[in-house]
Amino acid sequence: HPCTPDYAAGKKVLLLIDFIKHKYQRDIPAVLFIRDGDNQAVDRLSSFRTLREEYQDIQVIVGLAIPKREAWVLNGFDPQNENEIKLLDKVRRELTLDPSTEAHRLRGKVNQPGIELRNIKRVLMELVNHNQLREEQCWRTTSLDILTTRGKETGLTDYIDNIREIMIPILVSN
Repeated sequence: HPCTPDYAAGKKVLLLIDFIKHKYQRDIPAVLFIRDGDNQAVDRLSSFRTLREEYQDIQVIVGLAIPKREAWVLNGFDPQNENEIKLLDKVRRELTLDPSTEAHRLRGKVNQPGIELRNIKRVLMELVNHNQLREEQCWRTTSLDILTTRGKETGLTDYIDNIREIMIPILVSN
């Protein structure tokens, strides 16, 4: 997978980290790569796994949001008031799915006929009323247990598990 854009970009980052480690005597034990799946999840994950194998002196942690990062935000959406309860119920009926537990079934492309209703960006903006602070609440205040349960199909669970298993021990030991 050395010809993919994700591999090439990731390799540049890792070469830069390697340069910094040696030139400035810095200990950089891990790097996070966070990407949208964008209908290329298999190729992207394969590229990052290849980089992980090539650079074993640094932990490569991958967060791959399926289909997009908005899915992770939707995984954390819990209605906060009566208006949001009604709005979530309306969206569930329109989509015939629950966007907080089935965000992986939403789509990222807007320019395809019939996809607009299931456009993940549109759904998120409708639920949070175009409010950036409300969107941020979805991932900041929702418990990790809920995010882990809801995020199995969106890649969020894998990312959280990697943070727990790899990053937290590194942070605790430093």
